[in-house]
Amino acid sequence: MLPIEAQTSALMVCLIYLMLHSAIWFALLDNMNTQVRLWTVSGLISGVAVIFLSAQGFVSDFTFYYIAQLLMVIGNLGRMISLRLYLPETLKTSCFIYYIVNLIYYLVFCYLIYAKYSDVNLSIIFYSFYAFICFDYFVIGYHLSKKKSTLGTRLLMISGISFTLSLGIKSLALIFGSSSPNIYALTPDHIVMIIGQFVAITTSNIAFLRIALENIEIKHIQSAQNLAKTQERADAEKKYSSELKKLLTEREELIRQLTLFNQTAGIGALVASLAHELNQPLAAMRLNSELLGTLQSASNDRFIQDISENLITDNKRASNLINSLRKLFTHGGINSTQFNLNELINDVVYICQPKLNQKSIKLSIDSNQSELFLLGDKVQIQQVIINLVNNAIDSFEGINQISPAIIIKTDLVNNTIQLDVTDNGCGITEDMQNQLFNLFKSTKATGMGVGLWLTKTIVESHFGEISVVSNLGNGTTFSVLIPDNLLPNT
Repeated sequence: MLPIEAQTSALMVCLIYLMLHSAIWFALLDNMNTQVRLWTVSGLISGVAVIFLSAQGFVSDFTFYYIAQLLMVIGNLGRMISLRLYLPETLKTSCFIYYIVNLIYYLVFCYLIYAKYSDVNLSIIFYSFYAFICFDYFVIGYHLSKKKSTLGTRLLMISGISFTLSLGIKSLALIFGSSSPNIYALTPDHIVMIIGQFVAITTSNIAFLRIALENIEIKHIQSAQNLAKTQERADAEKKYSSELKKLLTEREELIRQLTLFNQTAGIGALVASLAHELNQPLAAMRLNSELLGTLQSASNDRFIQDISENLITDNKRASNLINSLRKLFTHGGINSTQFNLNELINDVVYICQPKLNQKSIKLSIDSNQSELFLLGDKVQIQQVIINLVNNAIDSFEGINQISPAIIIKTDLVNNTIQLDVTDNGCGITEDMQNQLFNLFKSTKATGMGVGLWLTKTIVESHFGEISVVSNLGNGTTFSVLIPDNLLPNT
């Protein structure tokens, strides 16, 4: 039977195996993986093997010699492979070597047991083999430290040295006979072996835990960096998407402007062509009107003579308008003169009065003063007022307004003339207000979408601006602002 002291020391080694490997299991429970499981389970298996090895006389010889040795081989082999998982580039080769070496050792050991070798010789083989194989702890720690030297790698090298020295001293003592024939006697070499095992088992487990935690921290840092890179890519893609959207919007606007320019050029050509074609019948009408006036002068028929004079006046106004528009679209210039805006408004009201009377619309004028002089193209400004008044008249189409009314208001504010045309008609939707002055956009079913665009073109050629305020169902106000102290380019 073993001395109680030897059994106690062996059981303490077993306790270290069980406690440390169990502690690592629970410490890394949230980061459990194959490597951690292999290390901890292998350590527990080695602990059970130590129990059997310390229980000679209490367990059968088969358990002591065969089962305990098999468990020790399995436990040590599992921990070696677990450590080699930190060196995946050497894992395949080292695992093959481990399998072969441990298999040969176990088969040889079993044969020697069967051949009745003495316990001393079996112990020499046992301690020598593990002194040799456990040096790989140091080798693994060394290779890991070449990648990155840490406390974990240094402790792993220390454990390898401790395993090899303590087991080697025990083996040498048995070889040279300086140890007791009783291999479990508390001789100096056995005490060194026990202390070395305590140090080696403790440092190897701390080393494994440290390296595992260091790798977990590296993975967390890499995850954070990857997350940051992903966020950067997402921000870059968002920025790129925003810039792309902006570029697409600018492209659409450029296309719209080019289309508008093309349409404007087409309108200019159309106006020039119409002006050329209309001027000929207008000239003929004027000649006929003058001839009619001459023929009726002899008969002193005043009524016919007034009609003739009105025809000539209207003919001149139409001709002036056509020439003015042709000049605007072909040369971009205007014929600037100084005129009274209020008088021009009265002329427009006179022209539009028949249409106003026909639709029972009341038109009133709110002038700032009797004389409000403006420098610009009188014919073009007249066309602006006519367009705005006609628009106001058309706003009553299709609605039942009891008291339809239009107000024309003029004012002078900071050397800027303001002209407002307000109606209480149907109003304009908000979406349509945003594109009301675009070419070929109209609120009328039969409209061409040219009138307000032409109005804006004329106003801007006079260095002015036009705006609209409208509420659906509550009427509309068009406001024109033109400086009275600027002389536009001719």
